[in-house]
Amino acid sequence: MASQLRCAALSINLNIAEGTGRFGKDERKFFITARGSAFECAAILDAMQQVGVANSGIPAGYELLHRVVSMLTKMINKPPTPTLTPTPTSQR
Repeated sequence: MASQLRCAALSINLNIAEGTGRFGKDERKFFITARGSAFECAAILDAMQQVGVANSGIPAGYELLHRVVSMLTKMINKPPTPTLTPTPTSQR
C-alpha cells in the first residue's frame, strides 16, 4: 500500500505540473486527473486504517489532501486560460 500511495501522490504533482504548461481544456483535464489522484490517496489512507496499517501521520495526510482537493477544485472551476492566437501582420 505504501508504494501505491507514493505513486498516487506523485501523480498529483506531475499532473499539476503538466496542466500548468497547457491551455484551455487541456489544462483543466490534467487538474481533474490530479484531483482524482488525490481522492485515490484518501482511499488508500482509508484502506490502511481498515487493515490496521495506520500510523500517527494519517490525520495529517487527510488534512493535506483536503487542502489539495480544495485547491484543485478551484483550479478546475476557474475560467480557462485563453489560448494565444497570432495576430495578422500588416502588409505595406
